[in-house]
Amino acid sequence: MPVEEGFVTVNIDGQDVKLLLETAQFDLTVIDGDWYEEKYGKGSCEEDRAGCYFCPAEDPCNFDTDPSRKTTVLDDDRTIESIRRTATLVLDNKEATNFTIQVSRPISWNKTVAPCGFLGLSGLPPSSERFHPSPNQESVLDALVRRNVIGRQSYTIRTDTRQTSQFISGELTLGDTLDESKRTKYMFPEWVSDSKYHRAFPAVSLSSMELFYDDGRQSERKKGLKLRKSRSFVMTLATGANGIYLPYRSTLDNIERKMKRRLEKKKGYTKEKIDQMWLRGEDGFAHVKSRAFGSLPVLGLELGDANNSIPIKIHPRHYCGNTEQGDVIVFVRHYGGYLIGTPFFRAYSVHVDYTNNKIALLEN
Repeated sequence: MPVEEGFVTVNIDGQDVKLLLETAQFDLTVIDGDWYEEKYGKGSCEEDRAGCYFCPAEDPCNFDTDPSRKTTVLDDDRTIESIRRTATLVLDNKEATNFTIQVSRPISWNKTVAPCGFLGLSGLPPSSERFHPSPNQESVLDALVRRNVIGRQSYTIRTDTRQTSQFISGELTLGDTLDESKRTKYMFPEWVSDSKYHRAFPAVSLSSMELFYDDGRQSERKKGLKLRKSRSFVMTLATGANGIYLPYRSTLDNIERKMKRRLEKKKGYTKEKIDQMWLRGEDGFAHVKSRAFGSLPVLGLELGDANNSIPIKIHPRHYCGNTEQGDVIVFVRHYGGYLIGTPFFRAYSVHVDYTNNKIALLEN
């Protein structure tokens, strides 16, 4: 299936719906079309990526009386109510009848960006204080396997490294196995299991981060700035995240310092000019003048424990995106969620197999 700037197209009850591909969610969620057009205007569901689904007239959605209704309060106080119902799902000409989907509509929405639906590819988390699965609830992958639409709970995301949007473009394959002819080229980081989610979400352990310049000279690599903490961190692979959200509070400060030092030494810019090339945006990301792009460092991540780690390289072309003003945004920052998003998937094609708990990475 093609992925275009983060979205895949599926057909639900004869309606083509564009959904955000999210490896850190387990459900197929659509937005109630009636709510969406009441909120954003008649015909707004025809806009790209609205994720709208209109319940059939003969079987309308009734959020007031549906026994499956649940209300979810997100961390930023957004509130969403959802109901579950069955529909006919078509993925790349393969049909699954009586497929359970989630139809959602916000009750409180404090974002300027409209909500969207998503196609989740994770496993179903175990019951916890915050999550109580419904009886017989299953993940999208489990449901597709049970209906013989795919052969196993696995997927591969191959990305187009030329694109610079906030979300990935490329190709999604469901139910596949690794290409044995390329097995020796893959890297296999350990799939970390945590006490809360077990292995519901694809996750790896981050032991350290390094900033360096990959100039082909070993001396340049040795000058890199390395950040390490006394413990490793569980990082979730999430295609729905537009950046890399790290546990190190000094992440952006150190990228800024490396860039400015390089501009001074290699380009001869004055301090006044250099200071104008870096700005912290209200979105928490750094905005950099395009002429400073070549002075941004490579982001090196060590996955696994320190004694048996796998080195990952994320170049500026992977972690930066263009703005309408012609600058670039550095999609790397500190955040408590610990997510590895779009930049990582640009740099590496990713294979995830829930059947044998394997994560495989192939450098693009």
